[in-house]
Amino acid sequence: MAAEKVKIKINKIDDGLSEYYEAMGRDDYYDEDDDGKGKFDAWCDDNGFEEDGDLEEDLTCPPADSAIPEAFDKDGVCRFPFEDPQPEEEEEKQERIMKIIRNILSKAKDGAQQNGGGGGGGDANDSKQKDDVNDDIKEFELDIEICNNLEAQELEDYTNKYTTQMNTLKAMNNRDGDLKWYLAIGKKQNYPFLTYMVDSFTKEKAEQYFAQKKTSTQALTVNTWAQKNKFFMALKKKYPQKADQLLSAMTNYCNRIMNRLQFQPIYKINDNLQQIVEYISTMPQFIRSFLIKSSKASPPFQVDLLIAVYEVQSQLADDNTHEEEDPDEDDDDEE
Repeated sequence: MAAEKVKIKINKIDDGLSEYYEAMGRDDYYDEDDDGKGKFDAWCDDNGFEEDGDLEEDLTCPPADSAIPEAFDKDGVCRFPFEDPQPEEEEEKQERIMKIIRNILSKAKDGAQQNGGGGGGGDANDSKQKDDVNDDIKEFELDIEICNNLEAQELEDYTNKYTTQMNTLKAMNNRDGDLKWYLAIGKKQNYPFLTYMVDSFTKEKAEQYFAQKKTSTQALTVNTWAQKNKFFMALKKKYPQKADQLLSAMTNYCNRIMNRLQFQPIYKINDNLQQIVEYISTMPQFIRSFLIKSSKASPPFQVDLLIAVYEVQSQLADDNTHEEEDPDEDDDDEE
């Protein structure tokens, strides 16, 4: 492999890994101590890959035999940002690193072919690298047995993990038992089971509202949705108590964690939308900058943004808003 081609390949990998790091919330891919080079580029330079052209061998050999994963070690510890579930064994870390790098090259090659053989990254640069290179997302089979498959110790362990970040759950003691149970189920299954169930309900509720908003049809409720949902029907048939718990958990989830969508707003805001959006758009930048630069900040981290708008107009009927009218008006009428 010619040195020039090796350098092109190194640059493609380096660019792809830079985007991957950024998508994972990391801003330490480029090292100022190495003249601003990326970790992979600097490592290749330090190990002579740019000159002797042995990169291809390390890219194609079994992950355990490749030296490339060492590029992301610091003080003998792997610092590569993995998606959950985090790998524990060294061999698994090596396999996942090599898989991501090979996918970056594959996407770059496909993009170059679509662009007529150009040297750019093609469609690998058109979307977030995290989505392009991540093949770790696995399909899951929704089985009612997962709702009944949780030991007492597992419930306690998973609940402790949640309550360290969500003190409201801890404060509610046993009153949120159903919510804690199904949050733990999701934790055990390695996917947010309860969130997916609420999302499924919300999706159908939104579809029904916009399809029938000109009629007097009542809004879809969790109970009504559950009566027609195949998973709920199967769960109710075999584990009726767990089905009731799931209904309760979904309701509590919407009340305590994620409020339900409001299809009919109570108020209409009369203000400059562009200015409001500018304020909102600065918040993610502030949070990212604060978490990265501050030694005192540690997730979970929350910022509440309060915007005082110019004017709001009630969207409720007049007979529901008479209590908000100026009481002096009645005094004037009486005089």
